Amino acid sequence: YINNFHGNDKKFIYYFLNKINFTSFSDKSGVPGINRNDLHMELVEYPISIPEQQAIAAALSDVDELLSSLDRLIAKKKDIRLATMQELLTGKKRLPGFRDNWVTFELGKCGSFQKQAITPSSCPHSVFYEYSMPAFDEDKKPFKVYGEKIYSNKLVIKGPVILFNKLNVRQRRVWLVNNTKNNSICSTEFLPY
Repeated sequence: YINNFHGNDKKFIYYFLNKINFTSFSDKSGVPGINRNDLHMELVEYPISIPEQQAIAAALSDVDELLSSLDRLIAKKKDIRLATMQELLTGKKRLPGFRDNWVTFELGKCGSFQKQAITPSSCPHSVFYEYSMPAFDEDKKPFKVYGEKIYSNKLVIKGPVILFNKLNVRQRRVWLVNNTKNNSICSTEFLPY
């Protein structure tokens, strides 16, 4: 930790350190990391004026607070959504105008699982639209990838499909894909329904 800021604003230094690309330090070995000497010798430019450092730190702190409050609001909205889903999808709460009884059914009777496997690397020059866990986590858009860059088997997906993860189910990933393009595939970590 830094115990002497040499007259600099510590909050400014905190934000400044957050902007440094530490991955540039890990080129020296196979294990990503940074050591004190690397950081100590790094040449940087920053304002010498303490009032400017404090103003920058205050502005960034305000943005952090705004983001934090938005995160809390989003978490609250997600809790409300989850509670509403629980009530509506269990029949505990009914929407106005609906009184019909609910029925029990097998999930397989309202859809089916897609099971056609493909080895994209066997079509090295073909473009595939890959629905994967990283694509889901990034922005829920498939990655456009040439077959030669895909090193494992995938599942072919067509039409409207619901993808849900079958591994690490505590981290729920359910992805509704309304329309798939030709050559759409998904990771075998998903079950395409």
